[in-house]
Amino acid sequence: MPPALAAPRSALRFVHLPTPPLNVGDFGDEARGVAPDICREVFARLAQPYTYTLLPPDLLLQQLRSGEADGICVLRKNNDREAFLLFSEPLYTSQEYVYFNPVRTPDFAWSSLADGPRLVVGLVEKFTYDDALLEALAASQARLVRFASTAVLLRSLATGTVDAAITIKILAEAVLSREPSMLPLLRAWPEPVASSEIFIAVSRQSPAVELLPQINAAIHELQHNGTMREILQQLPAYLPQ
Repeated sequence: MPPALAAPRSALRFVHLPTPPLNVGDFGDEARGVAPDICREVFARLAQPYTYTLLPPDLLLQQLRSGEADGICVLRKNNDREAFLLFSEPLYTSQEYVYFNPVRTPDFAWSSLADGPRLVVGLVEKFTYDDALLEALAASQARLVRFASTAVLLRSLATGTVDAAITIKILAEAVLSREPSMLPLLRAWPEPVASSEIFIAVSRQSPAVELLPQINAAIHELQHNGTMREILQQLPAYLPQ
């Protein structure tokens, strides 16, 4: 049983990895980005103080498991995470698309990937890709190459370093809005290759678990009054220069 929140409320400690443009900054920094912006809007409605710090992966998991960190904002749900985290209602749905270069591979067909030539497929480091998608890639014997960001990934596709690139649609659109010269060289396969809901999650060992009903109410307000959409539209502003 996690301890109860003290009155007056003490600051919650939220953590994440540096994953621009969702989370911008270095380890130990107070983060900027779309995820901190969502967190700010949610906790402003709860009058709940909090901090939001970027940590290395191992330390982040350790602190979320122990309750030293109270929660994390903008995260996919999976069985491993549910063992030590409780999840909010969904913030939004994230769709992953495969992108290809129509100039270099005009006959590209994702649906026949397993039957075609072995491709070099680019992914983004620190992304948690859908398990079924990774299984399909393994079955196709594609060679997977990981890149530091969606921007680097799409540039590599435009120059022919990879044959295909898989990333989150809203991130790809943010990059292309900043680098429109790549638009003639990149095309998305018509259907998403994976979709998943994105959440706020709190440690099962944290007193923040008692705030989940209020967090969910704040999320619903952000969705219905258009604030969530406005925050996601700010993605290009947080892309690295």
